[in-house]
Amino acid sequence: METINLYGAKGGVGTTTVAAILATTAWGTLESPDVGAFGLVPDGSNLLHIGSESVHVIDHGVLTADNRPAADGGAILVTTACYIALRRVMAVGTAGFRGIILLREDGRALTEADVSDVLDLPVLVTLHRDPAIARAVDSGLLTARLPREAARMGAEAMVGA
Repeated sequence: METINLYGAKGGVGTTTVAAILATTAWGTLESPDVGAFGLVPDGSNLLHIGSESVHVIDHGVLTADNRPAADGGAILVTTACYIALRRVMAVGTAGFRGIILLREDGRALTEADVSDVLDLPVLVTLHRDPAIARAVDSGLLTARLPREAARMGAEAMVGA
């Protein structure tokens, strides 16, 4: 079974949304009857398992000194090109991460190269934050009717993950 472990650089960067998009992209919609043993299961205080028999996406929540990946290098950091987020990650460290899913926001001064250089990790994929995705999350329809940008994001992120 493949496991994709996601950690957010700080709260609100979009880790849970990325996890849901990855799961939806991998298995169709979350409510699809052909998904089989698919589950969306809170696990403990800050874990969210989204999985089937073959793939699990785990949202570990915000990266902290007490909540960081194992040293095997398999985790993925989800962040924006935000100074505060990068500073938080540097305070905890990047051991255990194999790369970054960067959520690009218009108007940010930091680039993909800046994020990669500061964290000394490769950017696996850069995804654009789209207002249509936020509207789908807010209306509860993200997994039922994946917006075009979210489907593209999921496909790109699956390749990067």
